Amino acid sequence: MNVAAPAANLQLNSPSGCEIRPPKLRAADLTERAAAQSHFRDVCDLLVEPAPSDTDPKGEWYAFEKGATKTTGGEGWADVWKRVCFGGEYKSKGKDLKAAFAQLQDAAA
Repeated sequence: MNVAAPAANLQLNSPSGCEIRPPKLRAADLTERAAAQSHFRDVCDLLVEPAPSDTDPKGEWYAFEKGATKTTGGEGWADVWKRVCFGGEYKSKGKDLKAAFAQLQDAAA
């Protein structure tokens, strides 16, 4: 697999460089949930890293749609999560990325 070619086609869409969208998703009109896992798998391929279900089929330490207890009470979800490493929250086109960040900060998985 050639990982150099896809990297050349990525588009940074925010001033901070935190939003990365591959060409196939630029024109896509998918729901947040439909696009999130596909995009994250593409990022894993780009980085030559396994995706959650490839390495942790039970989702015990690396998963899509991981349930989390909110620090403010109640339950929530992280779109992608890896224990002790990161949590990721996707938002549909035009949605507030600051809200996604706040949603992650509110979760204590």
